[in-house]
Amino acid sequence: MRLPFFSLVSILVSAGALADGVSDFGTTNRPFRQADLRPHLRDEEGYSENWGFNVWLPNGDFVAAEAIVSNIGFGDHNGGFKLRYLPSDGEKCVCQKEYDDDEWSWARDGFELVFGRNRISGGQQGYHVRGSCGNVSMELHFANEAAPAVPGSGLIRFGQDGLYSMMFPTPRARVTGWVSCNGKKRQLEGIGYAEHSWANMLPHKQMRRWFRFKAIRPDISIAMAEMETTPDYGHARRGWVLASDSGGKLILSAAPRFEFSHFIRDKKAPAGYTVPRMVTITASEGKTRVSGKLIMTGLKKIEDPTAKLGAIKRAIVRRFMKPRDYYLNCRYEIEIEKDGTTRRVQGEGFYRFMYVNP
Repeated sequence: MRLPFFSLVSILVSAGALADGVSDFGTTNRPFRQADLRPHLRDEEGYSENWGFNVWLPNGDFVAAEAIVSNIGFGDHNGGFKLRYLPSDGEKCVCQKEYDDDEWSWARDGFELVFGRNRISGGQQGYHVRGSCGNVSMELHFANEAAPAVPGSGLIRFGQDGLYSMMFPTPRARVTGWVSCNGKKRQLEGIGYAEHSWANMLPHKQMRRWFRFKAIRPDISIAMAEMETTPDYGHARRGWVLASDSGGKLILSAAPRFEFSHFIRDKKAPAGYTVPRMVTITASEGKTRVSGKLIMTGLKKIEDPTAKLGAIKRAIVRRFMKPRDYYLNCRYEIEIEKDGTTRRVQGEGFYRFMYVNP
């Protein structure tokens, strides 16, 4: 078994005819339901579901736990669990383990996922993550400062062909706990953020590319993203902007506008791989407004998700997907207008421009 977010899989899928249109999330954010987090366990070959819980520490360290269920590869509803501890300096610890469909379980009431010695559980007030894999283990307690939220309906329809869903069980949380890397245990306190998404179509049939940016800071948490669909779906663009602080949600817009400009070409890649040096953002929810820009300051790194595949499998995968993931250092300047006041957020970070196919 191979999982889509841990390693790319070799699947032969024929190209389809021009597809129907793509819906949007809608402009009214529906309430979050705890049942939304439970596995959907779709039957389609392209079904994949992801739960990601992340923590940013004051010293720059990053801690993450990720659960996946997927039909992509051999067998249906197989699972995986991945743990990461990425210090700002020093040795990182990363471990992932895969599970057959009868080796993991989930609760029919409330919310709980169990993958061997790894577990995610909780409710709208917060979540508990426990993980142990190889040389890394952790226990994390997420106390939500912002309530779980859904962008619009939480669902995008790709005509009659498939669905994409996104929600935020933790827009912002105070996290306490510990992480152990190579036998060295560290207590931690940081800011948490979590996403849950699922789709029932293969990635290269849905998306041409993604844009993503996060600024998770002690004073505020900002997350934004935009997908561009394949030509079969008219290069439709859908995304969100989410901002929260210790007082709760500031804004969740399911209809933002991103303008990408000052493109430069990757001269070491085939034609079609270009990245924007500037991103301009506008978004609103009710009377709350967000505006801002990201200005590229340099290249952080470029990743090819197929690089670690064997030669034969890589050749098969690249018949359908030629992914390339750009991490671009930036300076960000964002303003949030709410309740008659303007909040200015400035700093340095990075955004990602990820091609499934150019």
